[in-house]
Amino acid sequence: MKPIRLSLVQSSNSNRELAISAGSAVQIVRGLERLGSMSQCAIIVLAIGMLIAGASRGETVSFGVSSDGAANVYPFGGSYSGEYQNIYSSTGFMGPFTITEISFDATNFNGELTGSATAMYDLMLRLGTTSSQPTAPGSFSANANNLVTVFDGSESITLTPASGLTFNLSTPFVFNPTSGENLVLDVVIHSESSSAQVGFAFDDNSTQMGRVFQTPSLGTVSGGNQGLVTHFSGNAAAVAPLPSSVWAGAVLLGILGADQVRRKRVRGRI
Repeated sequence: MKPIRLSLVQSSNSNRELAISAGSAVQIVRGLERLGSMSQCAIIVLAIGMLIAGASRGETVSFGVSSDGAANVYPFGGSYSGEYQNIYSSTGFMGPFTITEISFDATNFNGELTGSATAMYDLMLRLGTTSSQPTAPGSFSANANNLVTVFDGSESITLTPASGLTFNLSTPFVFNPTSGENLVLDVVIHSESSSAQVGFAFDDNSTQMGRVFQTPSLGTVSGGNQGLVTHFSGNAAAVAPLPSSVWAGAVLLGILGADQVRRKRVRGRI
């Protein structure tokens, strides 16, 4: 039996194409088969209901574009120590999102990463929310009211311009953009080293990011409209389950569709 292909638009920037075999859909409503062969229309109605009430969707939300090749060594380039924060606008998320992985793009900074570099990190990553804005990222303390530790330990990785730095979070973090606050990533570098100075893709003209960092000469610096290009992977929240009345309607449509097919076949034999 050929698969029925459904294309469901999930958001303005995310379109998933889902294929469901007619055989799988029929298994779920096998009791209806006793009334006759189900039409594809009936199967589609029930399959759409299953998709709407289904589990969460895996996807990636990205912030920043390094269109001019900009790169920055803070905080993962091999020589940073202490705290660093990136602020991300809530408008970058279409709805509640469970973050399970964070990644950054390595670049050939100053021509030093021509092949690969081995980097070692001892660090802590925390996620939370803040009222600070990308245009005015505030301070470390202002953005530290409700931070949750999502990674704490050591990481050794081989970096190349084609790869990057990825952290699989030990504790997933749920961000709800409708809360009225923005997302903050807090990084605390205990120690780090790299066989070459490594830069990471950096957006220095962003409307959705800001950062707070520190330097030996300037102390704490608040940089608006800039930040590391960042990719958050995880699961968009599932749509709320359909009311029983809607399910009842879908089943009724399935029954009617199957019955119509049965009647047409009976009339065709007369």
